[in-house]
Amino acid sequence: MTRFSFAPVAPDLAIDLLYLMGITMRADGKIEAGERKALDAAARALGLGSFTMPTDRPNLFRLDRPNEDRWLLFAAAVWMILADGQVDTKERALFSDLAVRLQIDELQSHRLTKLARESFGVTGADGHARDWSVAFSMLVQAIQSPSDAELG
Repeated sequence: MTRFSFAPVAPDLAIDLLYLMGITMRADGKIEAGERKALDAAARALGLGSFTMPTDRPNLFRLDRPNEDRWLLFAAAVWMILADGQVDTKERALFSDLAVRLQIDELQSHRLTKLARESFGVTGADGHARDWSVAFSMLVQAIQSPSDAELG
């Protein structure tokens, strides 16, 4: 994956990404420090540094979006699930629901989960993060402009 510090996506998609990541962050009923840090890093990477979460995004699961946008929404949710280091049953249920709602098949789900894990992995499992904004930007780059290796 190519490293860069800003993830260029359309403003409406950027807000949808953060909204969905906020839903994912609250899926298990508690908000951990790592999740807050991950959401803040994603907001910075998307150019929305002082982001206020909207109360509703009624078109979040539009299926007329390009595949890459739906894939990015799914992968961003997976990235957020990884932020607290634990995946509980409520998060697994959300993961499955998102795949259905965004029409992500099983093969694509595995590919996107792998990309999310790889980009999240650059933060360091020890919690002493490199730059999480760069990690999120890497995920966006991998989905919007995949290398030949990431396509396979």
